[in-house]
Amino acid sequence: MVQKWIILIAFVLSGLRGESDTLVITITIEDVPLAVEENTVPTEFHTYSAFPNPFNNVVVLKWDIPNETNFSVSIFDVMGRQVWFKNCGRVMPGQYSIRWNGKDIYYQTVSGGIYFVRTRTGENVTQQKILFLK
Repeated sequence: MVQKWIILIAFVLSGLRGESDTLVITITIEDVPLAVEENTVPTEFHTYSAFPNPFNNVVVLKWDIPNETNFSVSIFDVMGRQVWFKNCGRVMPGQYSIRWNGKDIYYQTVSGGIYFVRTRTGENVTQQKILFLK
């Protein structure tokens, strides 16, 4: 489930002749949440292959986490620059997934190309390659 916050601000501006105009500003804020699959308690840490890969709009990243631990996901470009980061904090055992929409931390769509997904838990670091097609 993607959380989306929409903030609507409206101002009524009065002119000199008694005329008025309305200025409306809409701000949309999106967050990519960490989804927990129901009734799944894995026995070992596992990183699933990204799907689909290559991807055009959205890629699904999925993990099995067997123990309570800190969990974070980073995405890097081929130059080693971090383009996206999600610190999920302390998570309970379970199966988790994130949908990444190809946008950086500033909500700008990244360039097409190869990216690396790095997952960190207290005990594990994994990395996989994904290909973003535009």
